Amino acid sequence: MGMLLLNAPAAIVICLSTPILWAVVGKLGATGKVLTEWFDLNTTATPLTAGDMTGGDAARLIVSTISWIVMPMTAGVVRVLRKEVN
Repeated sequence: MGMLLLNAPAAIVICLSTPILWAVVGKLGATGKVLTEWFDLNTTATPLTAGDMTGGDAARLIVSTISWIVMPMTAGVVRVLRKEVN
């Protein structure tokens, strides 16, 4: 997230505030619960740490990892490579 924003403090704030935001989203009804099950990295990693991961749990973990780690890192690398040297 820091590479994407090119701002370490903002990335830290986002990483610390997302669990609170996902808790709020999870309380918004059935749609919020489904979104939390698929995109909250803390929720999707729980079966991995508990040792009882199934195929559906692995799919949810892959989706959340791609959305929170792979996509921001890829966009950040592209942004850093295209940035003009001062």
